[in-house]
Amino acid sequence: MLRRRCGTGGPCAYVLTSPRLASNLATACGSKGGTPRRRQSAGRRCGCGPGDPGAYFTLGLALYWGGKTPAAGARFYAEAFAAHPKLADDLSFPNRYNAACCAALAGCGQGHDAVKLDETERARLRHQALNWLRADLAAWGQLLEKEKDQARARAQDRLREWRQDADFAEVRGNALAKLPEAERQPWQQLWADVEQTLKRVNHQDTKDAKKKTPN
Repeated sequence: MLRRRCGTGGPCAYVLTSPRLASNLATACGSKGGTPRRRQSAGRRCGCGPGDPGAYFTLGLALYWGGKTPAAGARFYAEAFAAHPKLADDLSFPNRYNAACCAALAGCGQGHDAVKLDETERARLRHQALNWLRADLAAWGQLLEKEKDQARARAQDRLREWRQDADFAEVRGNALAKLPEAERQPWQQLWADVEQTLKRVNHQDTKDAKKKTPN
């Protein structure tokens, strides 16, 4: 669990008191190839400041991977993106995608910290998840225009993952019938656009394959 400790406004405003979450945090640090300025032991204050993007993202990952506090993870990602917008657009690491996962989970009432959220806040989180996915899809489209050959395989892998990621199970397919009517069409349009982007990429693959096939 997380407990409020200091008043800097950064990630060190919270401390880890769960061994499992502390372990997730250590794993997240390792996955980024470096350890942000913090103490990793449970229950100790970190040393990062409110402008440290690595600290926000690493704690966001820990909250997401812990599976119990996606609402807090979404909030930390939002703070990081507000302070460092370019990091959200970096497709070499799925920062914005992971943020969308957090927001979608919390927006659908999953996670311990989502239980007490009212429907207005859950709807806001679902909308935030949609916006983050929309922004990521647009970024992939731009990258495919600039680096067609280099980006194609990465885009295929990532967008195929979108279609089956369990984190979006409640905002995809038949589950959309459970959402308020006003939310259904935007989500349906998102998944239609994902399919369209994949078809475009797959079509280019087919064209390239035909060119390489000897007559």
